[in-house]
Amino acid sequence: MKINASGSQTYNSLYHHSLFLLGLSPTDTTSFPVADFMRAANLKLRDLSFLLWKNSSTWEFDDTNQTDLPIATTTLVTGQRDYAMPSTTLSVERVEVMNSSGDYQVIKQIDKSDVKNAPMLEMFENDGMPMYYDIAGESLLLYPTPATGYVTMAAGLRVYVSRDITPFTLTDTSNEPGIPDMFHPYLSFASAFDYATAKNMGAQRLQMLQIGIAKYERMISDFTARRNRDKKVRIKPSTKSDI
Repeated sequence: MKINASGSQTYNSLYHHSLFLLGLSPTDTTSFPVADFMRAANLKLRDLSFLLWKNSSTWEFDDTNQTDLPIATTTLVTGQRDYAMPSTTLSVERVEVMNSSGDYQVIKQIDKSDVKNAPMLEMFENDGMPMYYDIAGESLLLYPTPATGYVTMAAGLRVYVSRDITPFTLTDTSNEPGIPDMFHPYLSFASAFDYATAKNMGAQRLQMLQIGIAKYERMISDFTARRNRDKKVRIKPSTKSDI
């Protein structure tokens, strides 16, 4: 369903569905302005994206309005440890470094708490083939730093990420949320709930909207639990040890 629409297409609009849920006329764009709805819808889309991501450990959610895959690639630099991650990164799922033969190798995440007996910079003071990465703020740090002869520099670092949504703009009249179609009404219910709360519209309407929100949250939980049924989730014993 479109986020907003005009003319005869208003029946297929989440904005107009919100107006309906609030008991407002479909032509009343003053009481609940489009700008207020878009702001609420973007906030609720982030909430919904988080629910989809949180409830599935084997099927990574990505906004389908994105124009590329959630994989970032950059050039390695000899002796450089710090690489900036894409600004839309929410979490890092996997990191690979290309070796001198042109093959990507998975490297492991490390944290300073894993290194008990030596300073990290001294332990990995010689350039070579990176074996570990750490995340600090918006930077990805490689240990050891890459060196010519050990890695392929061009497109040598590949990072798989979970990333932010593609937000709607005020003028969007044809875009649809980049989430499964069955969950689109969550945005109209949740955005209407924000408006009804702000306008003190009464307990009965708030309850009706809360019931709708809860319904879609349950659907999300059920959907993500069954979406990738070929992949069996297993609990493995921890093998983590100090380096």
